[in-house]
Amino acid sequence: MKRNKNFLILLLVCVYMVFSTESCKKDDDDVIVDPPKVTVTDANGNVYNTVQIGTQTWMASNIKVNVQGAFHYQNNAANSATYGMLYNWEGALAACPSGWRLPSETDFETLSTFLGGHDAAGGKMKNAGTTHWQTPNTGGNNASGFNALPAGYKNFSDGTYFGKGMYTYFWTSSNCST
Repeated sequence: MKRNKNFLILLLVCVYMVFSTESCKKDDDDVIVDPPKVTVTDANGNVYNTVQIGTQTWMASNIKVNVQGAFHYQNNAANSATYGMLYNWEGALAACPSGWRLPSETDFETLSTFLGGHDAAGGKMKNAGTTHWQTPNTGGNNASGFNALPAGYKNFSDGTYFGKGMYTYFWTSSNCST
């Protein structure tokens, strides 16, 4: 996402790069088999599962660390317990646990390619079912273990919240125009 303070406040996942694919194997249905169960703890003591997808290790849930520049969807802390916090750019930079970083646009491209390209990756990254995603959520099977949830966003310019249950957006460290 373009780093523009008048843009949106988005949620955040962090990535930790690894250089071995030995612990991440795919089965015949092109899904991750027995991803490693490793955890990481943020500055507030929140513990997150991680998942290895290809050569990358990702956090398997949205971050909910409370730093300056973090917001609860509709100012309701219960939303953050499930969906994670929403962050402005400064908050996103401060939120990754020690040793982790914001993923780049290239990191997301690598992830997408490993999961079969843009058309296939979304469904493999989305939490399955309609508990969190609005109906019908066809194709959302979380085969990758990424567990993307529809946290929505906050429009920084007017303070409105929109899209919980329908959309999810992630910060990248790349300065891009899309």
